[in-house]
Amino acid sequence: MSTPSRFATRALFAPVIVLSCMLVFSSKAKAGWDVSQTAARESHGLPAQVVFVWVPGPAAEYPTMAVALQDVADDGKLNQLRLLSVTKLLSDDNFQKEVFQQLEAIAPKDLKEALESAGNMHNPKMTALRPSFEKAVLTTPTVLRFKEDLARHQLEIAGASCEKFSFATTGGSKRVFGFLTLTLAGASNKAPAP
Repeated sequence: MSTPSRFATRALFAPVIVLSCMLVFSSKAKAGWDVSQTAARESHGLPAQVVFVWVPGPAAEYPTMAVALQDVADDGKLNQLRLLSVTKLLSDDNFQKEVFQQLEAIAPKDLKEALESAGNMHNPKMTALRPSFEKAVLTTPTVLRFKEDLARHQLEIAGASCEKFSFATTGGSKRVFGFLTLTLAGASNKAPAP
């Protein structure tokens, strides 16, 4: 049995490499929102709920929060929107930079100590940094843009929460990891503000 030539091997893998590169570069170029809706479970005392999930890349259901909000408002379900799941936002390099810039402004000493620690979620230095991290998230330019879109529908971000809050070293630098959510308040089915 003969082995494939170098040319044949390259010809076979070239489309795979091109497609992989296209997916990587296009996923960095766009992001958007998916909308998840759950029905009320009255037997458990749980109301109907709408959750927006931030999705990196072009596969998102809605290209912007504004479009997603308008669609949910048109369906009369804006009062069910309670949560923004933004865990995947932590994979975004720009958002990581924004968070670290805010942490350096808000809690430089706690940040320095946490960065010098093991960085795991049970470390006391990470526990001390957590409230400042949640505050920092709320003051990033990215989240401030979310707030603008939400305000047009009389919604506001009530708080941030990060489960499993930790640092990990990736590519030589520390990054924040965890399950990040933003809780909402003030939901209304009224028309958006002009």
